[in-house]
Amino acid sequence: MYYLGTGLGNKYGDESNFELQTWRMIADFSLKEAMGGDVKNLLGGELTVFSEGVIPSNLELLIWPRAAAFASVMWSEKTDENKLAQGLLNFNEILDKQGIRHSSVTSEWCEMNMDVCFPK
Repeated sequence: MYYLGTGLGNKYGDESNFELQTWRMIADFSLKEAMGGDVKNLLGGELTVFSEGVIPSNLELLIWPRAAAFASVMWSEKTDENKLAQGLLNFNEILDKQGIRHSSVTSEWCEMNMDVCFPK
């Protein structure tokens, strides 16, 4: 469904043919809508990262928090962005405590002004 290795360019600095799929783009996906309203037979989902654009120093940054947004889409109905952003910020704190690197959810200013950046 989603490929997390896009939008990075290649080893020559050329742009990728695909745009970077942000956590917001991933969270905007409606599983129920994609399945025609019938999700009872769904067995799971897949999030992929292939190695052509990945190096050890960027692997975790590519995965988190976008994989958490994908998990939210798979396990629950579409939620408002404000609630999801707050959940991803909380999850990033857990990752920090575990020493796992991640990309940011939003700017520090938006973290202090969630209702402005992520209106309900």
